[in-house]
Amino acid sequence: MSADRAIRLRAIIEGSKDDLLGRYFIFKNALIGVFAASLHSPRTPSAISRVGMQARLSQIGSDAARIERAAISKTTGDILDQFGGESELSAALTAEGMVNLQADVVAQLSRDSRVVLRRFSHIQLALSISPGERANTIKSQAIEQISNKDIFTYRDSIGKIWRSTRYLETRASKFYYNLTNDIVATEMVSFGDEKAILNRPQHESDGMVIDLAQIESLAGKYFHPGSQAILA
Repeated sequence: MSADRAIRLRAIIEGSKDDLLGRYFIFKNALIGVFAASLHSPRTPSAISRVGMQARLSQIGSDAARIERAAISKTTGDILDQFGGESELSAALTAEGMVNLQADVVAQLSRDSRVVLRRFSHIQLALSISPGERANTIKSQAIEQISNKDIFTYRDSIGKIWRSTRYLETRASKFYYNLTNDIVATEMVSFGDEKAILNRPQHESDGMVIDLAQIESLAGKYFHPGSQAILA
C-alpha cells in the first residue's frame, strides 16, 4: 500500500474517532439535561415517576444508538473504499467486527442511561425525607456532581475501570486500525509479498520492514489499541 493511501486511511480513522467523541459528548449532555430539568420542574422529583424518567432516557439512547450504528457503518465503508470497494475478502474481515463495535458502543450508551436513572432514584428518595431548604441543597449538589464528576465508566473483563470516553475511543481505534491492517496483510500475502513497511509517523519504528509471517507476534508491540500504525 502506498504511503498516500496510509495517510488517507489514518485521516478517516482519526476523524471518525473525533466525530464519535463529539456525538458522545452531546449524548451525555442530553442525559444530564433531562436529569437537571427533572429537578427544576414545577413538579417535585418525587412526583415524576421512575418509569417516566426511564422513557425519556430510553428515547435519547435509542436515537443515539441509531446514529452510532449508521456512523460506524459509514466509516467502515469509507475504509473499504480505499481498497476498491467491498470485496469478498474485505467483507469477511469486516462483518463481525463492525457488528461487535456497534454493539459495544450501544451497550455503553445503555450503561450511561442506567447510571443517570439510578442517580434520579437516589435523589427521589433523598428529597422525600428532606425539608424544603435542605431539598434545594440536595438538588444543586446532585446537578453539580452529575455534571462535573466522571460518573460514566466502563469496567473491563479484568476489573479495570475506564472513563467512558477513553473506552469508546480505544475500542473504535482498535477495530478500524485492525480492519485496515488485516486487509492490507491478507491482500499482500495473496499477491505473494512477504514484507511490509510500517507507516507510523513521528515514531522511531516508522519505516520499519515487517515480516508478514511474524505479524501476529508483533501485534502487541506495534499494533496495540493506542497505536496509529498502518502497514504500507
